[in-house]
Amino acid sequence: MAGEKRKGCLSEEELNSPQAKRVRANLVKFSRFLRSLQPDATSSEDKDAKEWFRVLTSAFSNQSAKYMEASKHVDRQRYQKLFLLIRECLLTHRWLEATHIMTALTREYNKTAFAILRVGLEILFNLESGDDSILDQFIGHIKKQPALHIKEVLLEYTMYLIHKEKLDEAIEQVKLLPRDYRTYRNCEKAEEIELQFKLYTGVLYYLEWKEALNTLVKLQNGTLVQLSAIELANAVSVQEEQLKRSGNKAITCLEFVQNKKGVYDTFILMCVELLEYYDRGEEALQLLKSYKLTNVDNPNAYRYLYEYYERNKFPKENKISSLYDFCKIVPSDTMCLLLYDMVEASEFKGINALSLLFNMLDYSAWQNELGPWDRLVKHLIKLYQKQDLKNLIEQWGIRNSWWPQYQFRASKYVIRSTDTNLLGTKAQAAVFLLETGNKYVRRVRKYGNLSEEQEKNLISAVELKLKVQYN
Repeated sequence: MAGEKRKGCLSEEELNSPQAKRVRANLVKFSRFLRSLQPDATSSEDKDAKEWFRVLTSAFSNQSAKYMEASKHVDRQRYQKLFLLIRECLLTHRWLEATHIMTALTREYNKTAFAILRVGLEILFNLESGDDSILDQFIGHIKKQPALHIKEVLLEYTMYLIHKEKLDEAIEQVKLLPRDYRTYRNCEKAEEIELQFKLYTGVLYYLEWKEALNTLVKLQNGTLVQLSAIELANAVSVQEEQLKRSGNKAITCLEFVQNKKGVYDTFILMCVELLEYYDRGEEALQLLKSYKLTNVDNPNAYRYLYEYYERNKFPKENKISSLYDFCKIVPSDTMCLLLYDMVEASEFKGINALSLLFNMLDYSAWQNELGPWDRLVKHLIKLYQKQDLKNLIEQWGIRNSWWPQYQFRASKYVIRSTDTNLLGTKAQAAVFLLETGNKYVRRVRKYGNLSEEQEKNLISAVELKLKVQYN
């Protein structure tokens, strides 16, 4: 990051060191190797250059075997091999080496243009040279390449500027987009790029809006520099105007996501936040509903709708319905417990509350969590008290062949290493789900160090089950 010295950024002293001289010697050999990759290369030095490439790549960690294999056939798929090598350079912060490898990629822009754009920006981001002229020359050159859509270039460049915390400059790049920009020859990709560019332009305006909002709040709270009453009023007016202008531009761009199939969670959340801020709640709701209908397999589409209902105090039926749709897709999520509690509290019809708990406990993440087990035991007690076991029999019927070994392992080591509150609760569940005197319950009572209250609860569970069995 900024201010941190990166590998590949050499001082004047380091440039004259023996190590730097060796690096330059290697770069000379590397340039020979690059020449050897060309189809018409017949230099007598090719063999030495290829051998150097084999030694160089074997020095890199993790992927050396793959590079070694690639070096055997350097004349075929040469750019794929260079991509492997440059990836390793980037992962190990070898920016200087990555720069020289990239020179080879520039020989065939049609195949490597997008990689050159991204790798080039990554190298420049980390070199911390402080010389923006290099960056300007690079972007100016890459914009002219016919293999790239100009918006594709600007999109990557604006992301670079945002990470450099240059929001104003990033917005300026979008504003300066020439109206006669060339279209990409691949129509399908052009449509995708247009959408991405529009959405990320919306992100830029959203960030500008957020910045204006924070400034406005500070002005109203008096946490900025002391201003006279007139100066403060003028400053507030300017920020309110900026807020409105940026917000409207952001909404206009971000609304393009409506009815688009794909994962656009970030853009949806930004647009909804803006719409709600300007009291356009109905539009926000319609956006969330259309996102859910267009992306039925995206659990976040249901989560965001539920969260909107919750924020805006919608009736419980709306909340339960959206949360249930979410839990059907992600039955192991924590929100399933929230749904269970809501269903039980309201006695909502049409949702099998017991199945919510069983579905959660099917996942190992919940195997040793007290929350769902405690709710399951209380639910089972209620069913036995009502002597209404039809739903339990159905749920247990699809689990009785594997749950006993999965959930109720009677190992002395497992029992002794488990929290006593969880042990007591699981033992009660085992009473209702397994035979009354099952091995798990016996072992828990012997090795689990249950409290007196837990023993009483266990005995009460046994008595309740026996009572129902003999009635």
